[in-house]
Amino acid sequence: MKRKNEPSPRRKKGPIPLVWMMLAASLVVVAAYLTWDTQPEPARQTSSAIGLLGPQVMFKHEGDLVFMDPNGNTRKSIAIEIADTESRRVIGMMYRDSLGNDEGMLFIFDQSEMRSFWMKNTRIPLDIIYVDDAYKIVTVVSDAVPYSERSLPSTAPARYVVEVNGGFAARYGIKEGDRIAFSRRNP
Repeated sequence: MKRKNEPSPRRKKGPIPLVWMMLAASLVVVAAYLTWDTQPEPARQTSSAIGLLGPQVMFKHEGDLVFMDPNGNTRKSIAIEIADTESRRVIGMMYRDSLGNDEGMLFIFDQSEMRSFWMKNTRIPLDIIYVDDAYKIVTVVSDAVPYSERSLPSTAPARYVVEVNGGFAARYGIKEGDRIAFSRRNP
C-alpha cells in the first residue's frame, strides 16, 4: 500500500529526450548533405576535401566554337562544354580548378533576354561573353573575379553566353560586334 508522502514511481523528465531529438535532427542533416548530388550531368572527380571545396569538375569536350570578326574571319576556335539544361546552367563553371586555353563553356537558353551571371563558387577568373539570337557578341565582361557574388549583366538581350579563361577576349581581340558559330560533337 502506498503511503501519503511517498513519491510515485514516474519516469524522470529532463534534458535526455531533447538531446536525442537534437542528435536525430543532426543525423538527418548530415545524411541529406552526403547524398545531395550537386553535379549530376557532367563528368566529375570528387576531392578528398569535398566538404570544404565542393566537387572538382573535369572538362568534357561536347562541341566546338569559333569566334569570328564581323567579316567572318576566324579569331579563335575552342572546344566547348554545352550547358543547355537548367541544372547544367546553374552549376556552370563552378568548382573548376582550371580551364584549358582552348576550352570554354557555351550556355544555351530557350530565348533571348537580358542576362546576368555571377562568380559564386567559381575558382578561376573568367571572361563572360553574351551573344544574341543572331550569334553576334553584345557584351564582353573581362576578368570576372573568382567567388564574387556581384551581378555581371549583359547590355542587350542574349540567348547564348560563352565563358572562357580571364583575359581570353583581350588576348584574341574578341569584342562586341564579333560573331560566334558552334557545333555539337557526335556522341
